[in-house]
Amino acid sequence: MKLWRRLVAETYGTAALAFVIFASEGEAWSVGIGFWVIIVGCGFIGGAHFNPTVTCAAIAKDLYFRHLQIKKAKDKSLKYFTESVQEDLLYLVAQIVGALLGSFFGQAVWDSPWSVSIAGGSTEVQAIFAELIFTAHLVLVVLVSAELMDSVIASGMAIAFTVLAGILTVGDISGGCFNPTVCIAIDVVKAIFANDTASLTNWWVYIVGPFLGAVLGTIIGITFLREKIQINKKKKMKWHPKEFGLALLKDHIKSDN
Repeated sequence: MKLWRRLVAETYGTAALAFVIFASEGEAWSVGIGFWVIIVGCGFIGGAHFNPTVTCAAIAKDLYFRHLQIKKAKDKSLKYFTESVQEDLLYLVAQIVGALLGSFFGQAVWDSPWSVSIAGGSTEVQAIFAELIFTAHLVLVVLVSAELMDSVIASGMAIAFTVLAGILTVGDISGGCFNPTVCIAIDVVKAIFANDTASLTNWWVYIVGPFLGAVLGTIIGITFLREKIQINKKKKMKWHPKEFGLALLKDHIKSDN
């Protein structure tokens, strides 16, 4: 799939996600089911990141496995920043554009005063930990499902239900964002349309919490995937950092037949 199509899918998907979150005012089931159908619609084209924490986790995973590949080949001339890593960096730009577009359309249609914010009675520290915990699990589910599931419907359901569970669990504490770009874009649009900068007071919470969670989730995810790779090596199965899991197992079975 050409890069420009993947970037369009990433921009559109992030815009649609921001629109759903804004229109539903963060209602858990609307966001969860909406996220699932957006992943199904766009995931087969661009991978359906829609979240900078997920993109950064994907980059870290690719760099780590690339390091293993270079170390095994004992060839220091090989480059770490492969084409896939460079393309992932462009996803971050697409997510910013998409989040702002979706938020603007949501505000234009509903003219709602709603924004992502820390719930009354909760502290910033509580909100950070709430975002950290579920972003970590979200990143873990994304990394594992991307490698082990062939079906975008199944992997999309796992990812969307992780977000749904997060909103139901900690939505009353942090607002249940787990996505810095979408969260801050919604608050920025509110500040512009409603001339209300109060929504931007705690913007840093939705950067610190999710990105710390992304670090934790990436470490756990890489640990789990590396263990899986070691098992496959013992079975003498071929491994490539971008091709691993059920798809590889099917290819292995076909080659034996």
